Amino acid sequence: MMKVVMIKDTPVYNAETGEVLNKELWPFDDYDTWYTNRSYLKSNKAAERVVVDVGGPHTTAGLRRLSLSDSFWIKYSSDTLTEFSDITPYSNDFTQSIPELVLGGSQPKVWKKGRNDGTYIRKWEIAEQISAEMFAVKVLRAAGIRTMNTFVIISGNKVFAKDYSADCVADFINLVNMTNVSRALIDFSQLGISIDGYDVNSVIDGYRKAGCTRDVETISVMHVVADAVVQNTDRRHNSSNWGIFMDTATGEKAPSAMYDFNWANLEIIDVEMLRLVADSIARGGYRSTARPIIEKLEKVCTKLGLTSWQDNSSMLRELI
Repeated sequence: MMKVVMIKDTPVYNAETGEVLNKELWPFDDYDTWYTNRSYLKSNKAAERVVVDVGGPHTTAGLRRLSLSDSFWIKYSSDTLTEFSDITPYSNDFTQSIPELVLGGSQPKVWKKGRNDGTYIRKWEIAEQISAEMFAVKVLRAAGIRTMNTFVIISGNKVFAKDYSADCVADFINLVNMTNVSRALIDFSQLGISIDGYDVNSVIDGYRKAGCTRDVETISVMHVVADAVVQNTDRRHNSSNWGIFMDTATGEKAPSAMYDFNWANLEIIDVEMLRLVADSIARGGYRSTARPIIEKLEKVCTKLGLTSWQDNSSMLRELI
C-alpha cells in the first residue's frame, strides 16, 4: 500500500522505500521516530477521550497523522484524490484529522477551535502554574521577546497575558497556536537534538543543527536569559520545549518563539541555575548581548512588582 509523507500537497518522504523526496522539506533523520512522536502520551486522558470519541487512532483520519503544529500528513493509496485542503485541521472539522494525536506533554490538554478558524490548546493546570505561565508570557512579551501568547477565561471573557493580573483566577489556560499552513513548528525532540538549556553555546549548537543560520547567537542568549529570569527549569533538558519554525514552501528555518512556561516559578530563586547561565554567557563572550536583555527584563519585572524575578534579573546581571 502506498504510504507517502506529504507537506501540504508536496511529497517529501516515501515511507515504503525510505527515499527522501524533498530534502529541504524533510528535516528528519528517522521516519520511525517521527511517526512515534506523532502521538499523545497515554497520561493525557483529555486528548485520549477526544481520539476515542471520533473512532480511535487507527481510523483513516487517525492514520493520516495530521497536526496543528505543522502541515505534514501521511497519504495512503485510499487518499489518491485527497488534497491537504480537504482534511487539514487548520480549516476543517477536527474529526477529519484528530489533531490530538500530535499533542505532546503529559498534562491534560486538548485542541480547540475559535472564531475565524483560529486554534488554541486548552491546558488544565493548578492555579500556581497558570499564574506563573501567564506572568512569564506577560513579562517576556513586554520585554520584546517572541513568545507564544496565552489567555484565560474570566467571567466569560478572554483575558490575554498582556492584561493578566493576580486577581484573575482560572481553572485552565489557553495557548494560542503559533503555526499555520505556511509555518510549521518542529521541536528538537523530533529532530533528535539534545541541549542544555542553561548553556548558551549548547542552545546555539542546537539551533544550527536544526538548520537555522540567522540571528542564532542573539536569540539563543535571549532564550537562555529569559528562562533564567522566570526560573523555567523544565526547559533545561526538555527537547520538546525547544523548536524551530519552518516555512512549508521553501524549507527555510528559524528559531521558534518561546513556549511552555508552566514550570516557571514566582517564588523560588535557583541560584545555581543563575550561576550556570552566567558562566555560559561569560565563557561564550556574550556579556554585551546579554546585558541589555537582562536590564529590559528587570525593568519590566520591577514595573509589575514581580520581586523574585526582579531579583533574578539583578543577580544575573551582577554575575555576568
